[in-house]
Amino acid sequence: MGRRAQLREVYLSKAKLEGYRSTAAYSLLDLNQRYSFLKPGLKVIDLGAAPGSWTQVAVSLVNSQAEKPTVLAVDCQQIAPIPGAKIVELDLGKTDSIHRLFELWTDPVDVILSDMSGDLLGDRDMDCGIVAGLNLDAMRIAKRLLKPGGVLLMKMLAGFSEPDHYVGDR
Repeated sequence: MGRRAQLREVYLSKAKLEGYRSTAAYSLLDLNQRYSFLKPGLKVIDLGAAPGSWTQVAVSLVNSQAEKPTVLAVDCQQIAPIPGAKIVELDLGKTDSIHRLFELWTDPVDVILSDMSGDLLGDRDMDCGIVAGLNLDAMRIAKRLLKPGGVLLMKMLAGFSEPDHYVGDR
């Protein structure tokens, strides 16, 4: 087993031990440690939430309570319940689903997380375009629901002609 596979196994075991649904929780925890955008009392929408590890992290860091959730998790796939989160099954690639989201959640939010990826094809440039389109949907949602000064965090894939990593504070 190579070094990368061993490291992945370590994080998979750690996630299972700590109750996270995937290792993606650690990327959000790392980003929040660096930029402190998830704090107690904030309202959060998690787009592309399945299986729910970013939602788990958000619920924990903003202290969202089961009886009055301040975290909304949205995905086209079914997500098992997460105490402290309201979970909605919507395909945000469809305009009517975005309008439905606006009907379900009218309060302005402090943070919008988007880990949406859609059905990827395995072609780096095409996949980059798919994710970019979903990010445009996330921006439309943010334009309507994000408070002034709020945070929109989106995943982006790099195409062949782009650098492998972008950092938001360059």
